[in-house]
Amino acid sequence: MIKIITCLTGEVFKEAKSFKTKDGKEVTTISFKTMVESQQKNLEKKSVIISASKEGEAKDLYAFKPGDRIKAKGIISVRKKEGKIFLNLALEDIKSSEKEEDKISGEMEFRGIVGKEVIESFDKNKRPFVAFSAYSSYLKDKERQYVWVHFIQFEAKREKFLCPKAKVQILGVAEIKYYRETIDLHCRISKIKPWEPKLSGDDSLIEEETEGLEF
Repeated sequence: MIKIITCLTGEVFKEAKSFKTKDGKEVTTISFKTMVESQQKNLEKKSVIISASKEGEAKDLYAFKPGDRIKAKGIISVRKKEGKIFLNLALEDIKSSEKEEDKISGEMEFRGIVGKEVIESFDKNKRPFVAFSAYSSYLKDKERQYVWVHFIQFEAKREKFLCPKAKVQILGVAEIKYYRETIDLHCRISKIKPWEPKLSGDDSLIEEETEGLEF
């Protein structure tokens, strides 16, 4: 599970449209564009598209047209298709925002499995830090998708449970960047602890849990 409780500033990319789902529920969709930093040095910012939706016929969204500057709040879920990361926003609030610059920020909630390496080192200011990558997975059309996040924790000692293949749940500050033409997810850890997931057959088939984290 990867969930980002976010506030983003940008512009409308595609105007609002309403439709009915297969089970008869009405949904209104709209998409936004905002600029993010590159993970590679000396590269310019790049625009990313966030697909947003709101239950019901959200007529308030019809007032926003492509190019309009907005500020939106909601919960981002992360999905992967053909090797690229996509961001879907469950929209909670939106308003006009003419003066604020592009920005996307928020708090990440993560459950997943640590990768092959956990690094302990010091930054240029001699602050100790712990860094590692971890993945979360989910099933899509009977195929398992894996989404990686790069984590770092400053002024912290490595926890005994933090090792390759450890199952962890993490709360921290999300950083959304891009790398080689796709979205790149980062997180500055504020809290971390072991995670005991529900298993479906074996460790590679962890059921996705969407409830909020408890620390």
